[in-house]
Parts: sequence; C-alpha cells; structure tokens
Amino acid sequence: MKRRHTLLGVVISISLIFFIESQAKEKSPPLVLKHADELQTNLDEENMITNLYGNVWFEHGDLSLKSQRAVWYKSAGQVVLTGGVEVQDSTRTLKAERVVYYQKSGKAVATGEVRLFESKDKVLITGQRGEYDKERKYAIFTENPKLIANPDKGDSSLTVTAKKMEYYKEDEIGIASDSVKIHKNRLNATCTKATWYNRDNLIVLSGFPVAKQDEDEVMGDSMQLYLSENRLQRIEVTGKARASQKLYDSTTARFNESFLNSQKVVFRLENERVKEVTAINQATSLYIPTSTDTLQLTKNETSGDTIQISIDSSQVRRVLVKGGAQGRYFFIPEERKNDTLAREDTVFYSAASIDYQVGQELIALQGGSTLRLENLTLTSAAIKYDLKNELLTASGERQEVNGESVYVGTPVLNDGKEDILGQRMVYNLNTQQGKIQTGKTKFEKGFYYGKSFYKIEEKEFLASQGEFTTCDQNEPHFHFSSSKMKLITEDKVIAEPVVLYIGQVPIAGLPFYVFPIKPGRHSGFLTFDIGNFTGVNRFIRNLGYYWAISDYMDLESALDIYEEEGVVFKGTYRYAIRHLLSGQVWGSFKRDSNWDLFTYTQSVDYRWDLNFNHIQDISPTVKLAGSGSFQSDRSYYRDFNLNPAERRNRVVRSQVNLSKRWTQAGANLAFTQDFNLDTDVRSLSLPNLSYNRFSAALFPVQTKDSKSETKWYNSIYYTFNSNWRNFVNLAKDTSGVDSTKKHLTADHSGSLRFNPKLFGFLSFNQSINFRESWYYVFKTNVSQNAGVLTEKAARAGSVSFGFGASTNLYGTFPVTALGLQGLRHTFSPSLTFNYQPRFNQHQDLKRFTGVGSSASKIQSMNFAAGNAVTVKTKKEKKLDLFTLNFTSGYNFLASIHKLAPLVTVFRSRAIPNLDLQFDATHDFYNLSGTDLNLLNSRLQAFSITTNFSFQQKAAQKSDTVTTSDYSAAREALKFNFSHRYSENKILGSIAKNHWLNFGTEFWATKNWKVSYSARYDIVKQEMADQTIEIYRDLHCWEGRITWIPSGFREGFYFRINIKALPEIKLEKGGAGLGTPFY
Repeated sequence: MKRRHTLLGVVISISLIFFIESQAKEKSPPLVLKHADELQTNLDEENMITNLYGNVWFEHGDLSLKSQRAVWYKSAGQVVLTGGVEVQDSTRTLKAERVVYYQKSGKAVATGEVRLFESKDKVLITGQRGEYDKERKYAIFTENPKLIANPDKGDSSLTVTAKKMEYYKEDEIGIASDSVKIHKNRLNATCTKATWYNRDNLIVLSGFPVAKQDEDEVMGDSMQLYLSENRLQRIEVTGKARASQKLYDSTTARFNESFLNSQKVVFRLENERVKEVTAINQATSLYIPTSTDTLQLTKNETSGDTIQISIDSSQVRRVLVKGGAQGRYFFIPEERKNDTLAREDTVFYSAASIDYQVGQELIALQGGSTLRLENLTLTSAAIKYDLKNELLTASGERQEVNGESVYVGTPVLNDGKEDILGQRMVYNLNTQQGKIQTGKTKFEKGFYYGKSFYKIEEKEFLASQGEFTTCDQNEPHFHFSSSKMKLITEDKVIAEPVVLYIGQVPIAGLPFYVFPIKPGRHSGFLTFDIGNFTGVNRFIRNLGYYWAISDYMDLESALDIYEEEGVVFKGTYRYAIRHLLSGQVWGSFKRDSNWDLFTYTQSVDYRWDLNFNHIQDISPTVKLAGSGSFQSDRSYYRDFNLNPAERRNRVVRSQVNLSKRWTQAGANLAFTQDFNLDTDVRSLSLPNLSYNRFSAALFPVQTKDSKSETKWYNSIYYTFNSNWRNFVNLAKDTSGVDSTKKHLTADHSGSLRFNPKLFGFLSFNQSINFRESWYYVFKTNVSQNAGVLTEKAARAGSVSFGFGASTNLYGTFPVTALGLQGLRHTFSPSLTFNYQPRFNQHQDLKRFTGVGSSASKIQSMNFAAGNAVTVKTKKEKKLDLFTLNFTSGYNFLASIHKLAPLVTVFRSRAIPNLDLQFDATHDFYNLSGTDLNLLNSRLQAFSITTNFSFQQKAAQKSDTVTTSDYSAAREALKFNFSHRYSENKILGSIAKNHWLNFGTEFWATKNWKVSYSARYDIVKQEMADQTIEIYRDLHCWEGRITWIPSGFREGFYFRINIKALPEIKLEKGGAGLGTPFY
C-alpha cells in the first residue's frame, strides 16, 4: 500500500512539473486539481491518463469544474467530466451529465440535460448538447435547445425554442435558428431565425415571422420585438406587413375584426396589450364591427400613406388615415335590414385625411374630400358622415384672401347629371332630403341660385329668393328672379312671380312661369316662325305642341296661319321599337272657302296631303318596308310647301316591300304606285316579284382533310336574276278616252363568267349572257292601237358573248429634280369584244312593255388606255400627279361611223384643296360621216371643271375690329370656289355653259360671323342665286340677319334669342329662308 501511494506521488509530481512547464510555455493559467476522493494514473510513452472518482474538483483560472467522475488527459490538456457536472465562473453556471473541457482553449462541450445559466443577464439555456467557449465567451446549443429569459418571472418570462441556439457573451447577442418558437405571456411567435439583442432589449425575427397574441396575428418579412423591464412594449413589422385582430365585444359577445396591410406596421403596447397600431407606406385597413343582429353587419375599408388605429378595452376607438386617404363603407340601409338577401350599399370616400371615430360612428374627411353613394357624389373641403343617422354635413373653409374672408372648397353635390353648389350642406341619405345654404345648381339648360335650397323628394327642390339663367357668367347677362321656385329635375322649373332682368334692370314680369328643363325628347310647345315671302304673304308657321307619349311613340300637332290663304292643320305621329320596327305618319289639312260674287254662293274645297313610312324586321333575314305619299290635288305642295326639293317633285310614290335574304340570294315582293301630278297618270305594279342569285362558283372547291386544291373550272362563276311584274297604267287622254295599259311580264337573265390569268400578267375575261322574256298583254284601247299580240302568252330570248383582255404595265424614271426621288407610270390597256346574234321575236311587245333585250345583231369592240403618274419624294412620300384615260370602240356592223368617238378624261388632285378635271370628245369623221381621219380628229365636245376649297381653324380674337384684328380674322375662314366651262358642237352650232359658284364663311371677330354664297351665270351675265347672313354670338344670346336679294325665296329675316331657350326670342321678317329657321 505504501508503495502504491509513493508511486502516485511520483506521478503527481511529474505531472505537476509537466503541467507547470506547459503552462509556462503557453502562458495560460494551470489546470489545478483541487480535490478527488480517488485518483488512478496510467503511464505510457505518449500520454498520461488520470482517472478521478468522487467529488472531483478542478480549477482553471476563475473557472471551477466539478463532477463525480473525471478522466484527465494531461498531455492533451483535456478533461472529461461525467456525473452531475457543474462548470462555474463568476456569472455563469453550466450543468450537464457529461462535459468535455479543453484546457488550452477553455472550451467546454456538454451533453445530457445541459443547463447554462447567466446570473447577470438572468438567462437560462437548456438542451441535450451545448458547447461553451470561455475565451470567446460563446455558447452554442443543439438538440432541442431552449432559452428562458428571467426564468424567475414565471409566465412573464421569455421562452425561445429552436433547433440551434447561439449566445455571444461579449456582445450579449443570442441567435436562435431553424423552427424558432417564442413565447411570452400571451404572445407566441414563429420564424426561421431570431436574434436577441440583450443590451437593447430587442428581438429581431426573420424568415417568415408570424406573431400571435390571443386572437391577433401579425406577419411580414421582418419583425422587431422591443422589451422594457421584461415587458413587451412595441412590435415593428416591415416588408409586406399583414396584421389581423379579433377584439372581443362584451356587449355583443362577438369579435370585432380588423385587417391591416402595409410595408410597415408598428404596434404599441401597454401592459402587453395593444393600444395603438400604425401602418406606414401603402397602408390598407378593413374593419368589420360586430352587431347583435347579423343582418346589420357593416364593414369599412380604408387605404392611405399612413393608418393609425387606436384601441381601448379591446375595442377599436379611432382610425386615422393620412396622405391620399380613401376608403369604402359597406352597409345595409334601414329599409332593407329585414331582408335576408339584401344587397349592401357602398359609400366611397377620399380626402387628404380621414378620421373614423368608431364609438361615435362618425367619419370626418378633411382636405379635398369626396364622398360617393351610388350616383350621388359630394365634394367639399370638409365632410362629416354620421353613420348612425346616415347624415352628411359638408362645408367650406374660411380663408383670408387679399384681406377678405372667403369660403374655399365649398361643397358640390352631384346626382350623376347636375351639380348643386353651396356654402354648407346637410343631407340625409336615408330620407334623401337636405338643405343647402346659399346654393347654386345647374340642371340641363340653366343655372339656379337660391338663398336656401331644400331637397324634398328625389327629384324635387324648393328654393327661396331664387334666380334662373342660362348664362354661365358670375354676373349673368340676364336672369329670371322669383321669390319662390320649385325645381323638378329633368322636367321643369315652376316660379312665381317671375321678373326678367337684363343685367340688373327689370324688363318684364309674369304672375308665374314654367321653364322646361327636360333632357332629350319631351312634351312641350313648338318653336314657331313668323315670315313674309313673295307669293306667300305673311304667315305664322309651326304654332303647336309636341307630345312625347312614351319611349316608343310621340305626336306633334301644329298650325300654319297664312294671311290670305287661311289655316293649315298639320300633324306627325312617330313610333319606334329598337331592332323591331319604326315609322311615322304625317300630313296636313286645309279647308278652302270661296264666294262667287255673281251668284252669292259659297264653294268649299278640302285640301290635304298624307304621308307614311314603315320599316319592320320580321326576322334577321326578312324585312317589311313601306312608304307612301298622297295629295288632294297637284298644286297643294306648290301653294303651301317652301321646301324647294318637295316643290319640284311632281311624281309621288307609294310602295310596300317584303324582302328575304339568304347567304347568296335574295327575293323581294313589292307593290308600288307612281302618280304624276302634272299628267294625272297613275302607274301600278301589283305586284313586282324579283329573285336574285348572287355570283357563285359553278363548281365550288371541294375541301378534303382541311386541304383544298383549286382547279381551272373552279374559276367559272354564274349569276341568275328573275323579275315578275303585273303592270297597270291608268290614264285618260285629253279627250277623256280611256288610255289604260295593262300587261304581265317575266324577265329572266343570267351569265357564265370565266376569268383566267395567263403568263402571270395577262387577265382574260370571258362571258356568256342570256335573257328570256315572257309577255301577256291585256286587250285595251292602247294595246289595240299599238297592234301588239293580246290575250295570249308570248316569249322572246337572246344570247350574247363577251371576250376581253387587260393588263398593267409599269415604268419608272429616276427623276431627281425638285426634291423628287423617282416617277412611276402605270399603263393599263384593255380590249373587249361583244357579239350577239339577231333575235326578232316579239320586238313589238318589247317596245310596248319596255321589257326584253335588243333584237339587233351586235358585233363590236371596245378599247381603253389608262394612265396614272405617281412621284416619290426624297422624304419617302408618294404623290399622285394625275390620271389620263382614253376610251373608244369599233362597231363592225355599222354602215357609217364604225369607229366610236375618242373620250379623254384628265384629272389631277396633286395641288392641295384643288380638283381639276378636263373632259374632251373627238370624232374621227367629218360632219357628213364619210371621211375617216385618224390623225386629224374633230373636237366634238369638251369641258373644264375646277373645284377649290379651303378651311382654316380660327384663333382667339378680341371683339373689336382693328387693323391687327383683320389679319387674325382671315385665319377663321371657310372658302369654296367652283368653275365650269363646257362646249358641245351639235349640227354646226355650239352650245355653251359657263358658271361660277362661290361661298365663304369667316369670323370677322371673336363673336361676328359672316356667310355668303352665290352662283353666277357667265353666259347670261346674271346672278342666279345669292344669300348673305350675318351672325352675332352674344354669349348666352345669339342674333342673325339673313338676306336673299332675289329669286323665289327673296326676303329678309332677323332674329335674336336666348341660346338655351330659343322660344324666348324677338324676330322680324320671313322665316323660310333656309333650314336653320325651321
């Protein structure tokens, strides 16, 4: 035993020497074994291993290492401690089942129920494996590590779990990574990485961080948790921040829901409960308050640069939105709250800032505020919306401008059509009633002012001390004033009494007046005209009423009162149903009464006209159309119609057509009647039936497997037409003998065409045409006198052939002068040959009925040469210089004049605004027609036509006529000029036609416009027609003077009227000078 202890002492001494030497070399404190109940040492050539048992205690500097068992590798400077291991320095304590300590680096690796406690920082880290580096003051834990800050605080302590956890003592920074979970009181957070800055009381979460507290949740790209005195005070979320809150409402036993999105969200907490939420940068918020009635649920969406939400007692108390604020408030109106399928109404609002006082149910908008509900829009400097009472209050802001106190941003209410302005507005959305102080509004044609406006119904307003005008000036040129007004939008204004002011001077007054303000078509009195024309005497026309019966029909009735001729009653009835039918019926009636001065008897004559038109779509391919015009006598229009076109029309037509369309064909059934007012001849087609087969391929291309191959015979096309007619012509000659003409005809025609193209440039045109005509003539005086076949069917037919060829030839010339790049000439020659044998059957029937083909044999040739010249500029712009076309022909069967005259047409539009055309006809034969001279043809006819038009937009000009103003006025110009000169040589005489047309319109000043048009016959040296008109724009008024010096419409007309109310006018002279007046 003694020997054993001696050996142990020697070993310890040697070990101590080596330990001291090594510590001296490494200049580090020695690892000192302070105590062990039992020690065993094994010596070998390379290492000395000491096994220690029972209350093992080492010291390394200020570090104490204790365990129940240890293995000391002295040469390696390593100690493996097991069994209740405890490593401790001044502030840290490490406990584990096993610890490997490295003397040189001061590193300790602990496994098995590892616990590291920092007494100074009050941080406890646990896990199954941990490493502690004394020199680096660094610890890392793996295998289910857990960090607990202030473990003595119980539930209020901070707990962090992760798959890996690191701690840097020097910087007091802890890092947890991979499946990180954080818990503190009611806060639970998850992320992929959490960094704890102990000095700053800050925890930074990254990698899909999500934090929850009770029913609240927040997430984003990054999250910062700020603590103070072991309490969570602030949470900052950055990068696509999203937050949701469910705040319990004890009064409803439900949760108020709030959703928030922005680039950054900051939560401020008191006693670790959220008191304020601030969203910054592109913030949006959705708040859904609870309700005891699920049918009354509402919600509010808001967005802006910044959203600040204040919370108290788990209730949102205020939402403040700043910077480009806008939002939507959804609610169910009171009248629909009992409807389980009720649709929400939406209020849209925007302003510089929005303040939503939740408890008071009040939304306050400030700065450029707008609020919209359905078609109702309110804009103002400030708007308050009382959600509970559905009450809007809008007002302007009082500011000092140039030393005066004025309202700016005053409210404007728009109902989708018109604006209502005022200094202050109060409007009840539920009752749709309101009050406006110092109001102004515009409905359709005019402006309405009132000291106070009251909205009593959806489209009805009351105004006190009201004014109405159509002038948009701040100081209107005229207005109607009334102490009481009632406005019915889109209908009328009723005022009593009414005084007309020009400026501020009263002009006239009425006990009451009704101003029509209906948009579009609406019932009302017509604007009448007063005239005085040569041959018509003085008159008042169009004195009547327009009745808009419904959206589908209307009726217009009026009187024309002539000074000498009496009264003409007029009426027009219109109807229309879109995509189905439309039409109108109109006419007039007059009773003429004349006394015979010799017999003292009265004769009464009733004169009238009746017209109609009707169009009806029976189906997409079937249409019915009809029109008709009937008159009592031939001179009715000449006596009472001032329209020149209708006066000149001496044939009136009535017809009814039924048409049907197919893809490549069409049919038409028509009943027509033409009545000649001059000859009293009536022509009827009862009926006229036609069928047309459009051009189609005789052998269509056959498609196989989505592929088609075109053969030569696929270019053969055919057409077919057939027309059946029952014609009756009712007439009597001057002696009263019946001259009725009646016949039935059927006319059929068709063609075959083949148009191949050879050699890639030569086009051939070949055709065969046929015509077959059938006749049946009834026996009448006319047919018997004509000696034609009657009461028996007959037929006649013909066939003709055509052949032609054409091509286009191109030539280019490198012309570089005058800014040109090149010139191209296109030459287009063509040649056609026509042949038809002689057919002599029933030519008398053809002449009698006017149906059938010519019986003459035809053998002719036509030829033409077209020329087009185009230049290209250096700016790559193409310009068509002119076209020059020649046409002529040759009749092989003609006895004389076989060669047709040469027709030449030259046309050029190269000069802007100018159209120049020259036509000439040359005959190759002399007057007797016997001598042919190709090189010295005879000019038979020619004409030169020139048309010039110019228009330039006007610039703004003053309302004065000065020298400088004249130059500006020339810019406001419309000008057209046309000239034609023609000669036609017939039997040695020359027929000449030479005239000028001239028209101009220009604004002499900003408000004065002058128009003039004239036609001058140069041959007769007289003015055929001219019109002079002077127009004055008087802002809200307008005036015009029209003068026609000569002709049927000779006369003058003066008129001044309110633009928007043309019935308020003053006029003098005739009203039939042109369409602008009726």
